[in-house]
Amino acid sequence: MRVLDGNGQVLVETSVTSTNLTSAWQTRVSLPEPPPTNRGVVQVGPSTGADEAPPRVSVPVFYGTAIAPGFRSYFLYTVQTGDTLSGIAMSQAPLYIGIGFEPIFEANRHIIGDDPDLIHPGTVLRLPSDF
Repeated sequence: MRVLDGNGQVLVETSVTSTNLTSAWQTRVSLPEPPPTNRGVVQVGPSTGADEAPPRVSVPVFYGTAIAPGFRSYFLYTVQTGDTLSGIAMSQAPLYIGIGFEPIFEANRHIIGDDPDLIHPGTVLRLPSDF
């Protein structure tokens, strides 16, 4: 398995062993803080032991720490009529208890702009889920 930044530079290359070939698996790798680009690719493939590179599956990824410090992963939320960032944060408790809407605002500044009060129904926001 290897992780590349948006410029194609390898950030991490490691071996992962899984004995269960019939279901999904997961692993954790450490990336540089912050990654040099906010997008990249995770590539996985078999190890053949041969000198030639095996075929790999490439999955595009988004590195959140380039947007908001400490932001690791997110889930999507579609703004509903009457929603506010504070209300969205409260509805996602306990994740945002004591933190407020600031992580949501920072992770979506490119969509919201500089005014956290201007969100519109139908807008899809990224809600940080691990920070």
